[in-house]
Amino acid sequence: MNLGTGISRQDYVNGGLQDGARRVMTFLNTKGVSISAVVDAFDIEDTLVGVAKNMIWDYIKDYVQQIRDNLITPWKIPGFLPPAPDIHYLINGLKETLNDNQKIHDIFSNYEGGVGQAIDDLLNFVGQGLKGFDSIDEILTFAYSINDIYKNHSTLQSICWLRTFDDWYAAQ
Repeated sequence: MNLGTGISRQDYVNGGLQDGARRVMTFLNTKGVSISAVVDAFDIEDTLVGVAKNMIWDYIKDYVQQIRDNLITPWKIPGFLPPAPDIHYLINGLKETLNDNQKIHDIFSNYEGGVGQAIDDLLNFVGQGLKGFDSIDEILTFAYSINDIYKNHSTLQSICWLRTFDDWYAAQ
């Protein structure tokens, strides 16, 4: 919903979502790759474990650096309880995990702009889309339902719906 209604047209265009959507839909509709194959390449469990590993190490390095910076300044007392990681760590961890995934490289080898562009486009959608979720349950439900979401928004499905609302296509 956040991608469809929670963003202004200007942000959608200037934020790269419009171009990304064009590249993703062109790829899915012309390269002979099914959304099921893309979803399978992500392997949700391996991806989540990879994200956790990549995210946690970046977060720990940054936190240790924060403590070091505070120890250098004698009048500052470092906070020893780390703050909760923000979306930045999640997106970076996901990007590293996807770049390490050979299945992702195999699937997106024919993507306009290459594998790196495919990952950037997908993460741009993820970053914007995550703003619309209220809980981890909603995120996981979305992740496990993406295949059905695509089927219901595929080009053929959309054209069929459009035809039902246009008198020109109605049977005489």
